[in-house]
Order: sequence, then structure tokens, then C-alpha cells
Amino acid sequence: MEHVPADPSLHGLRELFPSEGAPGFVARAAEELFQEPVDERDGKPVYARYWPGRRCVVLWSFPGADAPRLVSGTLFSDGRGARTVERSAFRRLLQSAQDRHGPDRSFHRFLPDHRVLLMAFPLDGRLRGLPAADSKEWIRSVLCPAVGLEPASITRIEHQALNFKPWRRCVFRYRVHRPEGASGFFAKVFRDDRGAVLFDRALAVHRHLAAADRGWDTPRPVSYLPEEKIVVFEELCDAEEVSDLLHDAGRESRARDRLIDGFERAGSVAGELREAKLEDLPRVPPHAVLASLRKRAENIERVEPEFAFTVERELDRLGAEVERREPEPLVPAHAAYRHDQLLLRGNRLAVLDLDGLCLSGTSADAGHFLGFLDMARIRRPRKRDLLAVCEDAFVRGLRSGNDRSLEWLSWYRAAAQIKKAVRSFLSLDSKWRSAAAALDEGLVEATLGCAGSP
Repeated sequence: MEHVPADPSLHGLRELFPSEGAPGFVARAAEELFQEPVDERDGKPVYARYWPGRRCVVLWSFPGADAPRLVSGTLFSDGRGARTVERSAFRRLLQSAQDRHGPDRSFHRFLPDHRVLLMAFPLDGRLRGLPAADSKEWIRSVLCPAVGLEPASITRIEHQALNFKPWRRCVFRYRVHRPEGASGFFAKVFRDDRGAVLFDRALAVHRHLAAADRGWDTPRPVSYLPEEKIVVFEELCDAEEVSDLLHDAGRESRARDRLIDGFERAGSVAGELREAKLEDLPRVPPHAVLASLRKRAENIERVEPEFAFTVERELDRLGAEVERREPEPLVPAHAAYRHDQLLLRGNRLAVLDLDGLCLSGTSADAGHFLGFLDMARIRRPRKRDLLAVCEDAFVRGLRSGNDRSLEWLSWYRAAAQIKKAVRSFLSLDSKWRSAAAALDEGLVEATLGCAGSP
């Protein structure tokens, strides 16, 4: 509980994070909502997003017979929770969930004593396409025709929710079986129309890479469903996640070799998006990077003033560096390039999550990758030596690719370190204090001082 701040505006914040399991009141509500026994000791928080002084969203997972039972909870600082459940928009969302998953079933509880709104998956306060995306009937009758599959030929459908972020987005994995074989897809459910933009841009990137034959690729987008605000991607078969290889590398020599190869390939492709012809990308120069980081850090001083001071000091340091450096060209960039966005398929690398495509500095993606790797070493001390080897491999690949400014590479690397430290705090990660300590002890200054490498 030490990693959870004492927030005077959110008196029940720490109550959401008991030393083990889920809060008792959440487990009791889950039992009612899912109409099956639930043990609070079996629950675990799998996602959190915190806005100091305003609200906190937590997602708990409980074991289920066929799939995990997911319950999201939003703690409010005021009466917004009570007002939310009375709004017509929320009632429409609730009706959609009941239409798809049972008219007699309850999907939410508002607990005024706790100021917490609980919702049972697939009900969500913003994702109106979520009940459909979790419905086999919808997958068969709507999604399958949209991706070119005949519903009458389908013998079995498997689906699984992945990476659910309440009020923001959710990813599903689908496997559709037919007599001639199985087809796999991933679908992203968005809260607004950004999926339409993502579909067009992701398709342009995929086509560019196919034509250029660069030795790496991205998942092919196959459909956008505007009513549900869902983008569907073709599954990349026989792919290994680089993050899984990192987990296995300590005990498997093959995984270690594949991991190092993946990092070297990741370095060689960093920045190659600059050649893609992408229209109307948002511009994210260094000043915009700083503005975004300052916005993320808003209100932290209310609950952790020392950490807020450190973040502001380091952002000022980065701002001073911007003023004295010659600007880099702005080119198409991934904007969230890091090792857990990568897959290996044989001798090819695949890059996921193009949601943040933008025009940024030539060194932005490589710097972001290295900065997040720095924080991974701090957060995972047992992997420190292995991650140092991975960094060396990435840098080898980087040197074989496009030229870039080493000064700006160090700048973007430092910006990513701050970004990750702030993100760790806002997700109430149990290790956020180690990231904060690294900033306080001069990590950013040391990174900027190493502009003559990597």
C-alpha cells in the first residue's frame, strides 16, 4: 500500500488496493453481478489509471469457469458517479450489454458510501462497441462478413479480451474455425472515431512496407466497423512476442539468441517509417513532447510534491536543451516504439500499435525505445545484465540504419525516462518509487551528458 498516495480528495483510494486480493465490497458486488461465487482473495488488480484529486479507475480480474471475470471500478472525488448512472447515454450502454448478454442480468453497482461505480465486463462507460465485440453472435453475423468470411461456413468461434483499459479501449483476439481451417484476427475497440483514422494510416504503412520489402512489417488492417468503432487486424501467425522471449531468456539459450536478434533488428528499423507517405499526421516536435509530459504530470503535487518537483525540474532541463539545439527534421514516427510492441516471425520483425503515428524528430523512436529500456533495467534489477546486452544489440542495429543526431537521440531518451516514471505513478505501479528515485538521482542529466554515444 505504500505505493498508493494518501489523496485527501479520494479518501477511499487506498481501500481499492488491499495487501492481497480485491476489496471485499468489490468481490461481493462481483458475486451479485456474475451470479456465481467469488472469493476476494482470488481477485487481483490488472490495470489502474489515477488522476490525482479527481478519480481513479481500477480493473480487477477474478477466476471464472470459461474466462476471467472482469470488474472495473471508478472512484470519484465528487458526485459524478451518481450522475453518470442517471444519464441517458449510460442507460443506452447498459441496454446494449443486456441485449447482447442477458436482459435480466445486472451489469453495474453504484456504491454511494464508497463513491465507486462498479461495472461488470462487457459494460463500460465509454466503449459502446464492447458488448458486441464480446458476443459470438455479433462476431458471426457482423465481423465475419466484414473480413470476408461466410457465416454459414463457420463451425466454431473462440474469442478472448486482451488489454482492457476501462473507459479507453479494449483489444480482442478472435479465432474463427471453418472446415478448410482457422482464421485469426485482433480487434481494437475505441471510444471514439480515432479507429477510422488508424485504419487508413495502418493500411498505408502496411502497403508501404510490402512494396519496399524492408524485412519487417505490421499487422494488416482488414476492416473498420464504424457503428461499434472497431478496427480489425489480421493475426500474425507463428509470431513470438519479444517480451515473452525476455521472460524466457534466463533459462533458454534459444530464447536468449532470438531475443538479442530481435533487439538488433529493432534498432535497424528504428526511424524507417520516415520514408512512408502518410498524410495529415499530427506534428509532435520537442515542444509538444514537453507539453504532453507536463499535462500528464498535472496535479501530482497535490499528493506527491517531491516527485512533482523532480519531474518539473527535469522537464525544465529538457526545455533548456531544446532552446539551444538545432531542430531535427520532423518525419513519420511510431511514437510508442519499445520492445513490448515487437514480434518476431522467423527472420522478420513485426511492429504493433500504430495508434500514435505522428510527425516527430528523426531520433524520436530510437530515443523512446532506449529510454523505456533504461527504466526496465531500473524496475527489473534481476534482468539488468540481460537488458544491457539487449541495449548493445539495439545500438548495433541502430548504427547500421539511418543517420540521426546523437544529441537529439539523448534528448528523446531522457524524455522517455520521464514519461515512463510519470506513467508508472499514474498507473499506481508498485515500483513507481524506484523510477522516481532514478530521476531524482540524476538519470536525465546523465543521459543528456552522454550525447556522444550510444
